[in-house]
Amino acid sequence: EYWSGVEVPHRVFYAYEEVLAPFKDDAHDPKTVLAAFLRLTGHVTRGDVVDYRLPIAPDVRQRYLEAYAETPLTAQATQARAEAQRESAVEMLVRNADAAIYALGDEQKAAAQQVLCRLVRIGREDEGGNSYPIRAAMSDFDFAQRSVIADLARRGVLAVATETRGRENASIPPPLPGVRVAARVDQSIGFADARLVAIWPMLARWLEVDREFLIWRQQLRSYLADWERSGRDAGAFLSGTLLAEAKLSLHRRGGDLNAGERSYIEASVAHAERLASRPKAAASAPMPLPASVAVPPAAALRKSPWPMILAALAVIAVVALGVLALTGRPTSTPVVPAVASAASQPTLVVAPPSGADAQIALGDQASSAGDLVAAAAAYTGALALDAKSLEAALKLGRTLEQQNDFEGADRAYQQAMAIAPTDPSAWLERGASLTQQGRYADAVADYTHALGLRADADTYFNRGAANEGLKQFNAAVVDYGAALVAKPDFVAALLARARLVGVKNAPAARADYQKVLTLPASPADLALAKAQIKAFADRGVASGPPRVVLQYRAGDAASAVDTLRKSLIEALKPATVTLPEAVTTRSDGDVRYFFVDDEAFARKVASTTELVLANQGVRVQLKLLRLDAKDFANARSGSVELWLPSLTAPQALPRPDFVQRKLTPSKSDPDGSPREIYKK
Repeated sequence: EYWSGVEVPHRVFYAYEEVLAPFKDDAHDPKTVLAAFLRLTGHVTRGDVVDYRLPIAPDVRQRYLEAYAETPLTAQATQARAEAQRESAVEMLVRNADAAIYALGDEQKAAAQQVLCRLVRIGREDEGGNSYPIRAAMSDFDFAQRSVIADLARRGVLAVATETRGRENASIPPPLPGVRVAARVDQSIGFADARLVAIWPMLARWLEVDREFLIWRQQLRSYLADWERSGRDAGAFLSGTLLAEAKLSLHRRGGDLNAGERSYIEASVAHAERLASRPKAAASAPMPLPASVAVPPAAALRKSPWPMILAALAVIAVVALGVLALTGRPTSTPVVPAVASAASQPTLVVAPPSGADAQIALGDQASSAGDLVAAAAAYTGALALDAKSLEAALKLGRTLEQQNDFEGADRAYQQAMAIAPTDPSAWLERGASLTQQGRYADAVADYTHALGLRADADTYFNRGAANEGLKQFNAAVVDYGAALVAKPDFVAALLARARLVGVKNAPAARADYQKVLTLPASPADLALAKAQIKAFADRGVASGPPRVVLQYRAGDAASAVDTLRKSLIEALKPATVTLPEAVTTRSDGDVRYFFVDDEAFARKVASTTELVLANQGVRVQLKLLRLDAKDFANARSGSVELWLPSLTAPQALPRPDFVQRKLTPSKSDPDGSPREIYKK
């Protein structure tokens, strides 16, 4: 035992490489040189030393080994490989952007394309045709797109900037002295690195495919901006050819337009319809105003509506006091003399509201005019007059939310909850605000609380949307279904449920789309339902259980194939397996599918077949092949093809690696015969 314990084996490797055993060997492998010296050291130290550990890091050890093994040729190869693998900053930028897109799901990729194309301005041919990065406001995107923006920002593709502004119109005083107006918080989105617009091939393809539509949308936004700057004047509406083109784009590409663009087109359509239905009449002279009423200049009205409002209130008050003096008793509906005309009749003027109600009315007027800062100030003034005004708190919250002041909106909604604890309105409003921010879990909690107070279709639908944002698709489908139980003609819920269930249950989705066609839906929703029904028809929606088309190599035993088929029928119930069909085309074994919806079933077929064949003594690994259904006339959803490898050809055995021979015979092998061809 002693002599065998202290014996040091001879290893040929150490005769050719100047490597120390501690760098190369495993001390715990008893056959190595290092283990032999460890045993010898144990005897020499009378058992004091029993183990060995290399006191350097593994990467340092590897560098020593590479240095020992390096030759001039290997050094050159290593340097060339490092230079070939070196990635430039531009290549790294593109690779990171591609990885960010590939990490998204199919629907998120579509949303990412919509977001990124909105951040590029495409130059017309007369401008050189180049593309330039631009920034867009967060309000230009819906909540699904905002979720994608957050993902792309985390991956360094996009950058979100926040800017805080004061009151936009300093000429409008606050409704009450001492009332503070909330600052406006704007968020804008742009590319984190502007070079992506010029160097990113994926973005370039998207822009080229949609070039014509994107240029048209840029022009639409300029018309929309003119309309907003003019105070939404009717003269800035689309008309004629521009309106016809906008209506067509709204029908075809409504999903690529944001809420403001769609509203502008719909308002233009409504204005054109009003003009078309208005009867033609002779122009009449303008009705004169009483001499006692002074009309302020138009520029002053555009600048500030408050002087006009106060002047009107003063006139009404003077008239009311006059009536009171004449009659000797108060009246709630003072009579105001009408403007002199041939058939004038007395006009009844209702006294304006006072206190908090008056402030709410002023806030509504400012909100309708687009002045959110003045609206927030008015609603804040209403709460100062009446701290129990639920309406003022809710409207203040929504107005602050529209200014992207989400913290202020949350405080307003909390105040509304304290005012009316059993009213679900505040929970619904805050849930919508949280959804807009991408805080889906918090939104689900608020909607659930609101449902506990009062269950209705809108609340179920909103919770479904929040669950969808959380990727809790089953819960979202349940919520959309509950919304439809409460409101069977809820078009938005039908479309949302169909979109989710269409992946696994195409017939149910098609039924929802067909129901939309029977309801009074908008043109865009009807077009979407028709397009989806046509898509299901084009891809041949399976009406029965999934099907496996079995293909095998001619020459294989029919009995073995039939045995496999019977096993698959039992294992894949309720799927059907067709009678085996012999083919002469070579196949090493694969499962082919034609539609994305069938990928999960194709994987199941592959794994089940591998297990069945293994039980029969045939070990194979089936590949998964996705083919384009457009190239195969008979392809239909719910059907996959199983192409078997040869079941009779002998399977290859595992082969060991070769040990390299020496170029010159050694003394021990004068004839150069390979004594040790294989290594284990």
